[in-house]
Amino acid sequence: MSKIRISIVGAGPAGLYAAELLAKEGFEISLFDHKVPWEKPCGGLIPPDTLREFPFLLSFPHLKSKCSKLVCESPTRRRKFWYFDKTSYIISRKELASFQLKRAVDAGTKLIAEIVETIMSYENRVDLKLPIADFFQNTFLGFVFNNRLFTNERENQV
Repeated sequence: MSKIRISIVGAGPAGLYAAELLAKEGFEISLFDHKVPWEKPCGGLIPPDTLREFPFLLSFPHLKSKCSKLVCESPTRRRKFWYFDKTSYIISRKELASFQLKRAVDAGTKLIAEIVETIMSYENRVDLKLPIADFFQNTFLGFVFNNRLFTNERENQV
């Protein structure tokens, strides 16, 4: 019996984490993202709740810059302050993506560095249109939301 193939479009933190977990469960994972890893301004705050929910982040080697206060300033110089009662961390999203990508690939994920132009869902298959060719028929396409995996065929508790 062949493995179930799952396509994940987007290698942000959620896509990379889903790819790693599903690959570890034995699924054949294809992860599509044309620019991973990339830097994202204002995207690198890791609060304590996130560390509790995703303990693998504690092994992230760049978890060094501690933060207890955050100040955001608008172009009109208006400021908003946030104070944290527990330590949070400021990280580089590019370094985090590199870390997560290695974990996902080590688990068996195949990275396809292409833009997905169109997703066509049919009764029993999903076709992904790429600039170079169409990709995978008879594959699952899914996403994780609130600890549930949604695919083109079913919803499962993760």
